[in-house]
Amino acid sequence: MPGHGSVTATHVVVATGPDAVPVVPSWAGLSSYTGDFYHAGEFRNVSDVAGQDVLVVGAGNSGVDLLNQLVDSSAGQLWLSARSGMNIAPKTIASIPSHLCAVAGRRLPTRTQDNLLRAMQTLAFGDLTSYGLPRAERGAFSRAISDGVTVAGDDGFVKALKRGRVAMKPTIVSFDGPHVSYVATR
Repeated sequence: MPGHGSVTATHVVVATGPDAVPVVPSWAGLSSYTGDFYHAGEFRNVSDVAGQDVLVVGAGNSGVDLLNQLVDSSAGQLWLSARSGMNIAPKTIASIPSHLCAVAGRRLPTRTQDNLLRAMQTLAFGDLTSYGLPRAERGAFSRAISDGVTVAGDDGFVKALKRGRVAMKPTIVSFDGPHVSYVATR
């Protein structure tokens, strides 16, 4: 295993689990975490984190939605911990809301929908792996069918990632007081 790293975050927001069913992984040391810890379903107001560093855990729709809100707030440093890649769609495509494109293509085979969204993501955002965002192993529509995970909608997150407002962090392994430790990448 590669070496470890850590960040000190005043707030940790866990955005894991299908929709409103909170899932909190059993991380070592979580009970000793001295900052504020929320599940995405409990987080209410970006002003609550003004001037403070925030780690969002989970690169799905809920995590990206929270970051879409946080990037324009007065929060301190923002991090996103992702154990796997995400499927993200731009808000619009040629001034057309992207969800309308998805509705128009819903009768296409799942694999075709996956490939179209991957192409749209690349055209809209470029290669996000250079910013630390892992590439999604499975297509968005395949994943929605098997796991219920939906496409994350971008409304500022990608731009913030590219300018360094959001920094990527890998999988969390433990908590120790105010520190959140993660597996360092090579």
